[in-house]
Amino acid sequence: MESGESPQEATIRETKEETGLDIKIINILNVGKDEYEDEQTVPIVFLAKIVGGKPKPADDVDQLKWFPLSNLPSNLAFKGNAISLAIIKKQNSVN
Repeated sequence: MESGESPQEATIRETKEETGLDIKIINILNVGKDEYEDEQTVPIVFLAKIVGGKPKPADDVDQLKWFPLSNLPSNLAFKGNAISLAIIKKQNSVN
C-alpha cells in the first residue's frame, strides 16, 4: 500500500498495474495471515468485478490466465491465495 491509500484503493491500483484491468470491489472475501520474504503479512482479499481495461501482464508478471474453479493450478504463489480460492469454491458449491 502506498502512503495514505486505503486497502481498497491499493487493490484497485495494484490490479490495474499488474493486469491492465479496472475493477469494482464488491466486498471483503477474507482477512488472513501469510508470509512474504520471511515477513509476516496480513492479506486482505476482496471479491471484485472487472469493469474495464484490457488484460495485459505487467513486466514482472509472466502471463495472465483464467482457470475454471473446478480446475485451479496447485502451484499458487501464497498460502492465502489457496485459502481464499477455497472460500470462493465453497460459496459456489464447486468441489
